Amino acid sequence: MREDKLRKKLQEQSLDGLIITALSNIEWLTGFTGSHGIVLLLRSGLTYFLTDFRYQEQSQEEVTTCKVIITNQSLFDEINTVGIQLTGKIGFQSENLSFEMFEQLSQKLSECTLLPVKDFCCEYVSVKCDAEIDLIQKATDITAKVFDKILGIIRPEITEKELAAEISYWNKRFGADKDSFSPIVSSGARSALPHARPTDCKIGNQTVLLIDMGCRYNGYCSDQTRTLFLGTPDNEFRSVYEIILQAHLMGISGAKAGIYGKDLDSISRNHISSKGYGEHFGHGLGHGVGLQIHEHPRINTKSQDMLTKNMVITIEPGIYLPGKFGVRIEDAIVVTESGGVSLAKTNKRLITL
Repeated sequence: MREDKLRKKLQEQSLDGLIITALSNIEWLTGFTGSHGIVLLLRSGLTYFLTDFRYQEQSQEEVTTCKVIITNQSLFDEINTVGIQLTGKIGFQSENLSFEMFEQLSQKLSECTLLPVKDFCCEYVSVKCDAEIDLIQKATDITAKVFDKILGIIRPEITEKELAAEISYWNKRFGADKDSFSPIVSSGARSALPHARPTDCKIGNQTVLLIDMGCRYNGYCSDQTRTLFLGTPDNEFRSVYEIILQAHLMGISGAKAGIYGKDLDSISRNHISSKGYGEHFGHGLGHGVGLQIHEHPRINTKSQDMLTKNMVITIEPGIYLPGKFGVRIEDAIVVTESGGVSLAKTNKRLITL
């Protein structure tokens, strides 16, 4: 059980309990999909889920592994009024708790020693079970269907915002809960902005079109980027595209259990640098994907995160030439002992429209 893994870690770190406030961790642990709640996990074997009246019925349906407490007051206030015996050393998620919330918690738990813990659940959340991989696969399959759909919608006179809206619409039409992030649709020179926001600009003709999109299915995310060309691309664009495609494929092949994030990043980055474009690849190669669109592990030049079998990560190298264009290709992959396995079935070869 997931609770048992966390309790073992509590014991290893000499903690008597953990206050979980990150909603994605709460969902992973309890199944709760609402927007307000905390979990108290005690080393003694007890687990409490606290939420308010709005989620009374939902929590009864979704939360089956721990005691549910419904309150009409502050969740922190409730800790001391329901008979929960919090004593000793209690960890809290420092990356998720504001200073103001920490002060409130300290006042309510004055008999405890509160200790900050960072990324406490990450090593477990990042390794996906078969059911989780299946949900990410289903989200990725929806993304593939939406991408195929919008290929028939793209035309020079459509705006970036209109195309982004079509992506969001078809995500839900094909069964997704919602977008996993706001779609990135950037055309022409704006494709050189890695996280460009869609504008009212028409895509136009004889131009680059970069689309970064994803959806959530039963809570789990997909993430995919493709770079297209409307018209006939010149030799420079074709050359950059091939460099990125090769860097992308090399990254997938190198995603073996046991490799560090920084070493995987260097496989693709070194290829891009060898072609003279190193300074134009300024972000990390990838990141974990699951209940959150960005989660552990990190795949960048400094990452000491070691990849483990059944982690799901993105491989997304890019080259961005200011004033000209940008190219990025991204898939979510499953890490195995022998290399990554892409979940995407979408064509990676250059698409021209």
